[in-house]
Amino acid sequence: MAKMGRPKIYVDWQKVDLLCKVQCTEEEIAAELDISVDTLYRRCLEEHKMTFAEYFAIKRKRGFSSLRAKQYDLAMNHDNPTMLVWLGKQWLGQSDKHTVKQEREAPDLSKLTDEELEFMAKIQDKLNDKSV
Repeated sequence: MAKMGRPKIYVDWQKVDLLCKVQCTEEEIAAELDISVDTLYRRCLEEHKMTFAEYFAIKRKRGFSSLRAKQYDLAMNHDNPTMLVWLGKQWLGQSDKHTVKQEREAPDLSKLTDEELEFMAKIQDKLNDKSV
């Protein structure tokens, strides 16, 4: 007796893997295969025994590693200073910020009059009140 219903839609998993690697969305992958996202989900469960989200997470990491390798190659073998700076910031925690610490001597308050010291104390009190 012949089976009834439509034949199963074929999914080219090599193509899916490549599309995951280049970070395509599930909608884009389904469109590229000319299938629905639901069909993509079902075939993944049937053929790989995992959700498409799990499958995608595994396959997209290959894209990350390929990109990282290409960046490293550009930085090290193609004299790309921009990529060297960027990798230094990302991997080594380097930054463009330069802090200059200026050492200042504390003022000599012994030469101030009592009135000047009281005036400074009032100013300090007002500053303290505003910062609360």
